[in-house]
Parts: sequence; C-alpha cells; structure tokens
Amino acid sequence: MATGYVSAQTTVYYGPSSTTYPSSGSYAGPAETVDILWKEGNWYYIEYQSGSYRKRMYIPTSAVSQVSGTVSTYTANLTAKYVGKGGNTYNGPSSSTYASAGSVENYEAVSFLSDKRENGYALIEYNIGGGQKKRAWFPYAELGIKLGVDTYAKISSQTMANAIKNAGYSFVGRYYYSDGTYDHGFDSTEAGYLSAAGLDVFIYFQNGATGNASYYTAAQGTADAEAAYNFAREVGQPAGTMIYFAVELNATSSQISGCISDYFNAVVAKMSALGTANNCRYNVGVYGCHAVCSNLTVTGVVSRTAAWAWQNGITYRGWDNRQISTKTGAYEVTINGTNFNVVVSKLQHAGGWSC
Repeated sequence: MATGYVSAQTTVYYGPSSTTYPSSGSYAGPAETVDILWKEGNWYYIEYQSGSYRKRMYIPTSAVSQVSGTVSTYTANLTAKYVGKGGNTYNGPSSSTYASAGSVENYEAVSFLSDKRENGYALIEYNIGGGQKKRAWFPYAELGIKLGVDTYAKISSQTMANAIKNAGYSFVGRYYYSDGTYDHGFDSTEAGYLSAAGLDVFIYFQNGATGNASYYTAAQGTADAEAAYNFAREVGQPAGTMIYFAVELNATSSQISGCISDYFNAVVAKMSALGTANNCRYNVGVYGCHAVCSNLTVTGVVSRTAAWAWQNGITYRGWDNRQISTKTGAYEVTINGTNFNVVVSKLQHAGGWSC
C-alpha cells in the first residue's frame, strides 16, 4: 500500500468523478497523510481518519503529493447484482471501523466492482437519485445475481408470462402439490409459456398442512418425496435441478432438530432411492423461515431458500434464494392482475432450469 500527503483541505467523493458522485461534505486534509489503495484515471482511492471512524473515498491525484510506495492502477469491472436484504452501506469493509455511507433497499439493483471483496464486504455502486451514484461497501453475502418472483397462482397465459419478463424478472417460483387442497400445481403448459417468454422456473413442493408441526414425520417425508419426484418427472423437470420442500411453520429449535430433521432425512433418502432407480436425480432444498434454513443440518440438503414470512430479525446469510415479506400472505408486486412475492437468487436459475 502506498501513502501520500494532502497539504490543503480537499473535497473527496464517492467515486472517480466530481459530477457523477457526491461528496456529502467529506474532505481530506489539510496536512494529512492518507493511504492510497489504487489509482483510477486521475483519481486516487484513499483511506483516512474522519473523526472516530475511517473512510475510503476518491480524491483527485493532483491533490496528493509525496507519494511513497507503489500505486496500482485499477479499471472498474462492474457486475450486475441484486440486494437480498436492504441495509446500511459503509465507507469501508466493516460496520464498526468505517463510517456509514448510506443505504440500499430490498431487491435493489446495484453493480459490484467484481474483484473488490474484503472482510466479507463488497464494493458496490448504486444510484442515489438525481443522476448521481455512490460507491460504498456492503455485505457480500446479501447480494444475489438474479431477480425473480414466486406465486401460488398459475401462469395461465403467454400474456402473463411475457408481462413478468417485461417487468424485469428472470425467473418464476412455482409449486407442486401432493393433494387436492389446491388447484394451482405447476404443469407442462405453464412451462411452455415461461419458456416462450425466456423465463427460468424453480419449484417448491408444498402440502396444504405444512403449517402444523405434527405434519413433519419420517413417513410423511417419504410420501412427499415420492409425490414430488413423480410431479417432476411428469412435467419434465431436468435432472440435477432443485425441489425446495416447504416448512410453513415458525419452528422452534426443538422442532427443527426433531420432527423437521426426521422429515427431511426421509425426503433425502427417498429422493436418492428414486433417483438411482430411474437414473434421474433431483437435489433437495428447504423453503422456510430463517431459523429452519440456518439450523437444519441434513446430509443431502444441498441448497436452501429463506423467507421472512414469519420471523423478524433476519441474520441468516447462507441463503441461495431470499424472499422478504412483512407478514404471512403479503405480496410485493402485482403483474397482469396476479400477486407475486419478489425473490433474489445467488444461483443462475434459482436452483431451477430454463424451460
């Protein structure tokens, strides 16, 4: 790392431009030695002390003298990302050492400076309005690569599928069902509509009784696995893709380690046996509250999806798909007259497939 000297009080910015990026009243100097992290065009990205916190900001190279050490040259490579859960951004890769820089919202589209990760944080660029942007640090584990929706409702027409695509979403989460409680189970007709619209699909399996702890037994896990497997084969779901089994329950720790684990152990065992017998294996995931997703440890559950439908205080960052709703039954968007929840995914097809 190089150092430099800022002799006069100099305005610093949230990016390498004084017009595109704001200053928010920040400055370095006078008579201050700063760390130089890299050079980007005619700007240095520096770190310096600001009150009781540290800050990383951009300063014109002309304002820095007495440079000591080697300064690397950097060209930003921005990759599209989506915020899984909104929160504060920071002027460096820590929420305690560095000052707060602002915030981003649930599902917000941001850009990741793809080789800038440090201490579990990523350097991102995001819009703040008025044609301006900021570069600041945000937890990398809260970023996904795709934005989609899920719904109980059938995708009943090509018009509906096209509307989802045109609204900016790239995948749809749909359901298999094991009984006659619902008439909304995913089928090959829907797959055709989604395929024509250029949308991916991922699948939940859910029985109408999954909100009761008594539902989760090894016997039920075996039955649900067989039902889900048969649905998948009938629809033509490709091998190696995911079926997320639902836990519609704000489960306690004893339920998770007890009956819910028993259920998933049986699901995994039956899915494995059917996969071997038919030479077509599917991966098992879980859809549930954050306590279930973070504490369920079953061999063979290779991916998990988390929803904030029943729990406050989201802290789990091991999610692959994340849906955040404020309460059970709440929907976030309406497209072509149909209600949807929004889902951010860290996976290319959200664990599903291109139809």
